[in-house]
Amino acid sequence: MHPAYADAQFNRNFFLHTVDLVARELPVFMKEIGATGVAVRGKSGMSIAFATLVLIDFPLIVSRDPNVQCHGDPVEYPDGFKGPKYIFLDDFISSGETLESVEFQLRRHHNFELVGIMEYSKDYSSDKRTHPHTDLKIPTMQLGAGSEYRRDRIKKGMAPIPKISVNGYSTNLGST
Repeated sequence: MHPAYADAQFNRNFFLHTVDLVARELPVFMKEIGATGVAVRGKSGMSIAFATLVLIDFPLIVSRDPNVQCHGDPVEYPDGFKGPKYIFLDDFISSGETLESVEFQLRRHHNFELVGIMEYSKDYSSDKRTHPHTDLKIPTMQLGAGSEYRRDRIKKGMAPIPKISVNGYSTNLGST
């Protein structure tokens, strides 16, 4: 049993669908806003980010909750990572507390700059804009089943979204 918002971790088809969608849109969004890495915190962001790394290559920054005891460093990223500009990747942002904690931790201790947010909840119906749940006025891309961005892409005849097959499961992102 899990809450509906956790489908990205516990529903295999939705998990693969989400990874596929993030793998397709993340490089485009990173290039558009000049991001050089992707930051995550928590099981949802980490599960999607690590699986996406299997399909595409990007510098991943793992920001651990400073209030939780763990065996790793509070912030970890690849050796040689130079770029200070990152996108925060998560399923959704409610109050903005986690995002603001990550932003503070990465800015204060590593001089990294938050330049974008990508959310992938299946319930989203809008895309690129500034985020309403935080005072940070930065570009946001929301990807979900109701996403206008995905529907517009298909209507405009943009590159068809090809299928990716993982262990016999094929995605079918071309349909809405």
